[in-house]
Amino acid sequence: MYFSISSSVLFFHYFYTFRFQMKFYTILYLSLSSLFKLLPSLLRPHCQPYGNISYFFFHLEERITFSFILFNQFLWMDK
Repeated sequence: MYFSISSSVLFFHYFYTFRFQMKFYTILYLSLSSLFKLLPSLLRPHCQPYGNISYFFFHLEERITFSFILFNQFLWMDK
């Protein structure tokens, strides 16, 4: 009984460690940034490189990058 409880606690602890969170948020950030780079060309393929839509998504990606960095700093401070 004690062994099963401790193994389950270790299992959940592993999945909530810093390494797992970093892998998850890194994959999430990379997929979102690639989506925001591709989305302007998919929405309006004939637009200029720095049209309104591209400009909007460029700054949106910048904001996501900045919040991702801040969140990583918060995770480091938490440990």
